[in-house]
Amino acid sequence: MTALAAPIFANINGAIFTTESQCDGTNVNLFNSKEAVYLDGGPRKPGAAGLPDGYYYIQVTSPNGQLLGISPTAAVHVTNGEFDTCYQLWSILIKASDGSMGYDTTPNNGGVYKVWATPEAYFSPGDGTNGFINAWCKTDNFKVTVPLG
Repeated sequence: MTALAAPIFANINGAIFTTESQCDGTNVNLFNSKEAVYLDGGPRKPGAAGLPDGYYYIQVTSPNGQLLGISPTAAVHVTNGEFDTCYQLWSILIKASDGSMGYDTTPNNGGVYKVWATPEAYFSPGDGTNGFINAWCKTDNFKVTVPLG
């Protein structure tokens, strides 16, 4: 990271949000399985601010920040403020526990997770934050419940 790059992302505009497989819902936060969670972002109406263009790393944590899954590469791309596609979290992350596809189950009793996106230019592995510096991230919480019966 260079000193000149900091002001570009210091106040990231736009948003990320979880959605369902059809990717037509904005900020859908309740799911029946971890595989059912998709990530989208950018404006959903004319004039809304989108994320800065470029590649983003993604991670999923528990609400208290325990790493559950992380993208091994910058797995999300933004063009003209919009995600290029809607991304299934399960397929772009690897589990913190064993490196297999997906993300681990949250230890949170309510089934709550937190998804993070950070610009590739600001991803800083080995810095004690899993590479995600809070000031340069966008986040969204979601919940996975197990259907009864």
